[in-house]
Amino acid sequence: IDIFKKDVVLVPVNLGNAHWTCAAINFQKKRIEYHDSMGRKRGKVYKILRDYLSKEHKDKKKKDFDFTGWEDYFDDDAPQQENAYDCGVFSCQFMEYLSRGAPFSFNQENMGYLRQRMILEIMRGKLWDQQSA
Repeated sequence: IDIFKKDVVLVPVNLGNAHWTCAAINFQKKRIEYHDSMGRKRGKVYKILRDYLSKEHKDKKKKDFDFTGWEDYFDDDAPQQENAYDCGVFSCQFMEYLSRGAPFSFNQENMGYLRQRMILEIMRGKLWDQQSA
């Protein structure tokens, strides 16, 4: 797979087996994004993904990746969880919305419904059609 031909590459991030977050390599916007439902910035994530991009580009394209114009983006406005156990649902929702290029329109109040919907999507093997909502 040539990730450099994709619009966005979504990366689930697990922090110490205790918290799930989401990163995205956004080729259209030329930025590495980080979305955390607990609002914590993690500079290490950007470094790891930049290292990955460099190595992947060197391996696949046989030349260095050009980071000119690229930025590290932290989403200060990402929806925030209000408990200690919904981070996985938030991270899955971040990735689902990012995959559609849609603004985040969910919050803590939606987690029960979204958790149930995700169970149904997994059982059906198909994402819920956002257009029919």
